[in-house]
Amino acid sequence: TIDRLGNTDKAILQMAIYELMYTETPDIVCINEAIELAKTYSDDDVRKMINAVLDKVYHNK
Repeated sequence: TIDRLGNTDKAILQMAIYELMYTETPDIVCINEAIELAKTYSDDDVRKMINAVLDKVYHNK
């Protein structure tokens, strides 16, 4: 769950969701940059979760 995420993971997710919803940055770029940050600062399970959440946001906006 989101409550289990560390502060860095939450920041990556919040930044990417904001970019997806409120900027004109191409969606794929927002998602890719968030995943690259997660590869650097998070473990694999968290990276997969971030990817899944962003995929849901992308498909439901």
